[in-house]
Amino acid sequence: SRYKNPFVLIAEGESMSPFINPKDYILCIDDETKIKNKATVVVSFKTEPDNYEANAKLYYELDDSHIMLYSINTKFPPTVHKKRDVAHVYKVIKIIREVK
Repeated sequence: SRYKNPFVLIAEGESMSPFINPKDYILCIDDETKIKNKATVVVSFKTEPDNYEANAKLYYELDDSHIMLYSINTKFPPTVHKKRDVAHVYKVIKIIREVK
């Protein structure tokens, strides 16, 4: 396969609207080599186990020990996290939306 461990999650929340909307399917890959600053990602934290719904964010590496996650929707302020609190970062590679 062209992608490493691909899987689909269901988007929730408005933080990435209109780029990603609630109930969109987001195809993710488990390949941290593909994650660069400004990539769209889904992050799981050690305190919150992985689940089938996801809040996607844009990724920004601040320094060796911190990342910032930010939204396209400016109503949602950026958040800063210690890398050691992050369980995993998945790259979003496709958005699949129902046609209304």
